[in-house]
Amino acid sequence: MQKLYNQIKSLGNYKPSKRVNALFTKLVDVVLSKKYINLSKVQINSLQKICSMAEYELEKYWAQKIIKSSKPDATLKDFVYLENYQKLTRLEWFSLKSCSFHKRHSILFIGGGPLPMTAIILASAYKQKVTILERERVAFQIASKLIQKLKLNKKIQVVNSDALDFNLYYKHNVIFLAALVSQKNKVLSKIKLKIKKNTHILARSSWGTRKILYKPLSKSSFNIFKPIIEIKPMNDIVNSFIIFKNN
Repeated sequence: MQKLYNQIKSLGNYKPSKRVNALFTKLVDVVLSKKYINLSKVQINSLQKICSMAEYELEKYWAQKIIKSSKPDATLKDFVYLENYQKLTRLEWFSLKSCSFHKRHSILFIGGGPLPMTAIILASAYKQKVTILERERVAFQIASKLIQKLKLNKKIQVVNSDALDFNLYYKHNVIFLAALVSQKNKVLSKIKLKIKKNTHILARSSWGTRKILYKPLSKSSFNIFKPIIEIKPMNDIVNSFIIFKNN
């Protein structure tokens, strides 16, 4: 693992290439194998930051590829992590479907990135309307063009706003918190002030060796909202998630 860590650290940039793709594919395989990871806390923290940057570059690359494509839907199907997103979103959606408080769901997704796969799957596979909150201007612009290209603009709206500045949380009864959202506790505390009773918050996290890829939700987050269910997939789905309810 130390060798792989050093190889990833030595990369000049994290834009998709044969070497970058091969190293991160190997990293994911190692993480999912649940083998002992002999890295220090400093190294794990460094890898989490690198994975965040690499994921952004990967999403940007594929989003722009789809936008330029004459067959965008077919190009989307070639996205390397599409199946993983489909499996995760299916788990999340049917966990939310067990809700008995809402006849329909009004979904807000915080941190969609340049390639908002979850929103795309919720809109296309489950016919849901989704509002995406994206604070980074470039990611917002790319995602907006992508949604137009996929002809999903009647189902998906992209809003350029920081989660800490947004004040319309009360319009939604389901709020997704992406795994890469920073300052999660501050965001959750802001949401708490603005939402209605029985609103569900689905926060993505990580567990076990998967913490190398994504920083897990802190234990203090469980004091902000009441946890309803926590799902830790044992298969090749990378993220875990917790559904909270606002009492």
